[in-house]
Amino acid sequence: MSDKTVLVAGIGSPHGDDQAGWLVVDMMSTTRTADFVRLKKAHQPLDFLDWLPDTDALHIIDACRLPVPADVIYRWRWPEGPWTRGTTVSSHGWSLVSALDLASKLGLTPQRVSIWGVPGKQFRADSPPSDEVVFRARYCAMRVTREITKSLEVC
Repeated sequence: MSDKTVLVAGIGSPHGDDQAGWLVVDMMSTTRTADFVRLKKAHQPLDFLDWLPDTDALHIIDACRLPVPADVIYRWRWPEGPWTRGTTVSSHGWSLVSALDLASKLGLTPQRVSIWGVPGKQFRADSPPSDEVVFRARYCAMRVTREITKSLEVC
């Protein structure tokens, strides 16, 4: 039994490749995860603020628009990363950066925060995700699971 709590929050919408974060959470939910790993789907970055108390590590997964090969996903550590503050826009309303800044100001930021970006190309309303994003989401789910397992070995 572990006293650690890990939150995996997939941010998304039903608009094509923007479902990437939700797909990762769905894929992780089909495999056995430890009791201390909570899997949640968010419609906007502010949703995860309610889930942060008693969280030791946070993994946020969201779609991004970057032209890359099909097998590429991005991982950044908060607060380091290519963030632009004050001008960031999001299809979800509040940007991820703004939500994390707010969490920090409220003293809710976990010790470890990883942000996973799953590149997508098509974000049409109420359309299915592309095959590329499904592939990337599967790869991202595997990587997040591996990182959670690896962090347990260090403790």
